[in-house]
This record gives sequence, structure tokens and C-alpha cells, in this order.
Amino acid sequence: MRLSVRNWLIRGVILAGVAVLVALGWIANSWVSPERIREQVIATLTDQFEEVDVYIGSAHMRILGGISVRDIKLVRRGCPPDQPFFSAPSAVLYHDKEQLNRGRLVIRKVEMENSELRLERSADGRWSFTDLIKPGPADRPVPTFVIKGATLVIVDQMQEFLPELRLTNTRVTLLNDPLPILTITADSNVQGFGPVQVRARLNRISKHATVGLELSEFPLGDAAPAVVEKFAPHLLPHLGKLTATAAIKADLSYIPDATPAWRHDLRVEVKDGKLNHPDLPWPVEKIAVKLRSLDGKVKVEEATAKIGPATVRATLETRSEMPVSRDAESPDKSAAKRD
Repeated sequence: MRLSVRNWLIRGVILAGVAVLVALGWIANSWVSPERIREQVIATLTDQFEEVDVYIGSAHMRILGGISVRDIKLVRRGCPPDQPFFSAPSAVLYHDKEQLNRGRLVIRKVEMENSELRLERSADGRWSFTDLIKPGPADRPVPTFVIKGATLVIVDQMQEFLPELRLTNTRVTLLNDPLPILTITADSNVQGFGPVQVRARLNRISKHATVGLELSEFPLGDAAPAVVEKFAPHLLPHLGKLTATAAIKADLSYIPDATPAWRHDLRVEVKDGKLNHPDLPWPVEKIAVKLRSLDGKVKVEEATAKIGPATVRATLETRSEMPVSRDAESPDKSAAKRD
């Protein structure tokens, strides 16, 4: 009798184990299988865009958590699959496990490396990203993004003098904390312009935005000819042999209901510049300039240079936009001193 009971217990345990394995197999096939996960990722990404085709090479659950995704491509509908505006060889999506059990893939965090994004503005002023991203309610959290080693290509056909910009080795972090606020930090290297740092903050409810931009080693001598040729070509022969490096800091703010909506505070500092000109007996050396532009009002706080045995110092402030009478004292201020 005892032997019979023991046999039935053993058989019951075996049957229960088989049932558990079958249930786990069904769950794995329904929600954890690579093909099912891939379909879920494609559906989730497609829901975030308008007129965009999403291509995913493979996707599978990681043992340590998250979803590993490979060969991501986002293509504007109607364009060939080999012409994506965004691509990434791999990414890890951290999801809400409880929501996945209910059949919904809710992404909380995205980590990716070596991705590439291409932004283009046509001659009519429209950016390639216009109307691509579906707007979402401000009370819905945006996933955290951590991006390393990214490449950003910017093509502006509206500004003919601007060459194609290529930002490499870009590190980007996007946080949505507190809920209506998006905070973006980015560090990159712009080909031909040196390292750049960007800090941005956007209120998703009021649409107020602030952007901070810093270029610590801007090669002024290399970049100036293209700008001068566009706006003042007659000055190009005089600045053709200018060598200088500038540190540029810019703070931009956007308030939709203000006039003007955009305001800026731009600060430029040039050190150790040098200019050779055939009409000068000596080269202009040790050029140092501190310049500030506050909402269009430009002030040269200090400008110094050495020409042979002489040292030149100057300051300059542009005229205020407010009208003044003929008898009023002009707000222009300038001074020069030769030692």
C-alpha cells in the first residue's frame, strides 16, 4: 500500500513538472520567442512615427534583463530600405515587465552604440524630421536614452555656404525628470570645427526651451572664409591668411508667446590670433578679442593686437535699436589706444 502511494506521488510530481514545462514553453513561444519579441519591437517603434517603416534584424530577451535588438533601420515611407535616416547596429531596450505580461511592450530606457542619424533641410526650409514623430501627451513619460559613439550628419540646403556637418563620437543622454521636462546633454566632435557641448531643456507643456552651446576650440581661421565669402566677399582677400582659435558660448531661449520668441546671449573669445596682409609692414600678432552679442546688440568688450613694435587696444558697442534725437548723445562708444 505504501509502495503504491509513493509511486502515485512520483507520477504526480512528474506530471506536474511536465505541465509546468508545457506552460513555460507556451509562454516562451507567445511572449519570449525571438520572433514574437521582434514583432513587438517593430510594432512599438512604428507606433511612435508617421509614415516611417521600421526594420529590425533580430530581437531577443536578455538573461540579465532587457531586450537585445540588432540592425535597426528607420526609413521614410516610399524610400528604399538601404536609405535609412536612422540606423543602429545594436541597442538594448529596458521594458516594463508587468506590462509585457499583459501583452504591451512599454520601453523605459534605451541604450545604444554607434548609431547614425541624418538630418536634412530642403531649400524650402523643411527639415526631414518634420511631422515624422507623433506628438504624445505631456503626462506620458518619455524613455530615457543613453547613446554612445553616435554619428550625426546635418545637411542644410537652405544655407548654401554651410558645408555638410558631420558630428562624430557623440554621447547623448535624454532624461524625462520631472515628468513634463526633457533634459538633453550631448558631447560631440564636429568635423572641421572641434569639440562641441550642448545642453538643452524643454518644457513639454509650455513649450519653453533653453539651449546652451559651447565650442571650446573653434578654428576661426578655417571657418571664417566660407562665411565671409557668402556675406562680404570683398573682405575675403584681407582675411585669407587669418589663423585663430576661438572659444564660443551661446545661450538660447525660446518662449512661444513672447516677442521675439527667440533670444540669445553669444560670447566669443579669441586668443593668440595672427593675420598676414601684404599691405602691412608687419604681421598682426597676438590678436585677442572678447565679443558679446545680446539679442542682436554687439559689444566688443576688449580687442588687442600687436603690430610690430606697437600694441593696439579697442572697444566697441553697437548702437541701440531705440530711436534717438539728433541732439541726443550717440550711444556708440569706441576707443583706441596705441602704445
